Amino acid sequence: MREHLSHQERRELWRERIAAFYDSGLSASQFCAEHGLKPYQLWYWLRRLGNEIAWHA
Repeated sequence: MREHLSHQERRELWRERIAAFYDSGLSASQFCAEHGLKPYQLWYWLRRLGNEIAWHA
Protein backbone atom coordinates (compact mmCIF):
# COMPACT_ATOMS: atom_id res chain seq x y z
CA MET A 1 0.00 0.00 0.00
CA ARG A 2 1.16 3.51 -0.70
CA GLU A 3 2.46 5.41 2.29
CA HIS A 4 0.35 8.52 1.67
CA LEU A 5 -3.35 8.28 0.98
CA SER A 6 -5.51 11.15 -0.14
CA HIS A 7 -8.13 12.40 2.29
CA GLN A 8 -10.86 10.64 0.31
CA GLU A 9 -8.90 7.36 0.11
CA ARG A 10 -8.24 7.39 3.86
CA ARG A 11 -11.89 8.13 4.57
CA GLU A 12 -13.04 5.27 2.32
CA LEU A 13 -10.52 2.86 3.88
CA TRP A 14 -11.87 3.64 7.33
CA ARG A 15 -15.48 3.40 6.17
CA GLU A 16 -14.69 -0.15 5.02
CA ARG A 17 -12.88 -0.97 8.27
CA ILE A 18 -15.73 0.32 10.41
CA ALA A 19 -18.29 -1.61 8.38
CA ALA A 20 -16.15 -4.74 8.85
CA PHE A 21 -15.95 -4.02 12.58
CA TYR A 22 -19.74 -3.69 12.84
CA ASP A 23 -20.19 -6.94 10.91
CA SER A 24 -17.52 -8.85 12.86
CA GLY A 25 -19.30 -9.12 16.20
CA LEU A 26 -15.90 -8.69 17.86
CA SER A 27 -15.01 -6.27 20.59
CA ALA A 28 -12.99 -3.25 19.51
CA SER A 29 -9.90 -4.73 21.18
CA GLN A 30 -10.30 -8.06 19.41
CA PHE A 31 -10.97 -6.46 16.03
CA CYS A 32 -7.94 -4.19 16.32
CA ALA A 33 -5.68 -7.08 17.37
CA GLU A 34 -6.82 -9.21 14.44
CA HIS A 35 -6.41 -6.39 11.90
CA GLY A 36 -3.21 -4.79 13.18
CA LEU A 37 -4.93 -1.55 14.18
CA LYS A 38 -4.49 0.61 17.23
CA PRO A 39 -7.69 0.99 19.29
CA TYR A 40 -7.37 4.78 19.44
CA GLN A 41 -7.44 4.86 15.62
CA LEU A 42 -10.64 2.85 15.52
CA TRP A 43 -12.31 5.05 18.17
CA TYR A 44 -11.26 8.22 16.36
CA TRP A 45 -12.78 7.08 13.07
CA LEU A 46 -15.86 5.63 14.76
CA ARG A 47 -16.57 9.07 16.22
CA ARG A 48 -15.86 10.69 12.89
CA LEU A 49 -17.68 8.29 10.56
CA GLY A 50 -19.73 5.93 12.72
CA ASN A 51 -23.05 7.76 12.41
CA GLU A 52 -22.54 8.31 8.70
CA ILE A 53 -21.96 4.60 8.15
CA ALA A 54 -24.86 3.53 10.38
CA TRP A 55 -27.25 5.77 8.42
CA HIS A 56 -26.00 4.65 5.00
CA ALA A 57 -25.59 0.93 5.68
